[in-house]
Amino acid sequence: MKYEHSQTNRLERPCYYMYTKYYGKEFLKAYFSNRITFLNKYNLKEDNYFTKIYEESKKNLKYFSRNKDSTSYQLICLLIDMIEGDKNKNIYNVLSTYIKKYEVSKKLYQQYDNNFKPVGIQWKKIDPYILLFIACGVYFLQNENLKFFNCQLKLGDLIISLDNKLETPKFKEFALIGISIEMNSVNKLLVKHGLEL
Repeated sequence: MKYEHSQTNRLERPCYYMYTKYYGKEFLKAYFSNRITFLNKYNLKEDNYFTKIYEESKKNLKYFSRNKDSTSYQLICLLIDMIEGDKNKNIYNVLSTYIKKYEVSKKLYQQYDNNFKPVGIQWKKIDPYILLFIACGVYFLQNENLKFFNCQLKLGDLIISLDNKLETPKFKEFALIGISIEMNSVNKLLVKHGLEL
């Protein structure tokens, strides 16, 4: 069985996952094979995800701070807050709003106004998708909220489908860490429910 959800550019041809069939263990094996192939392609050898995300987020904060209203800047600040242990309820609310924006339109705009209406028409840049992907993963691992896990899986498919657009090392590294966190999340749920592949 082949894992189909990340075979096509998911920015250009979104997958809505409605009425998606579940094929049991074969589906899960295909999922893991898809993710492992992606990780092996770039030879990731990273174990301490939170430390790496924190370091990379701090390093890239200046880059994204050129526009403090940008989606990427907002998400990178949320990531830093989550890793620093900020238990602010606003993290849940803001991430939930970004998830809703993505789930409804399958797009993340470069910037939103105070009412979360898109500013401009730019939605094809990959950084907000990668940062929301990682934020969902971190939030799920910290809080076990399945809404974040669900979005994490969908964004993982999108990220892998855009493999050829991960041209900068910064985005590759974030994507690889995100995929590792996603696989960790899936394994955590398999163990929790006593499932084996």
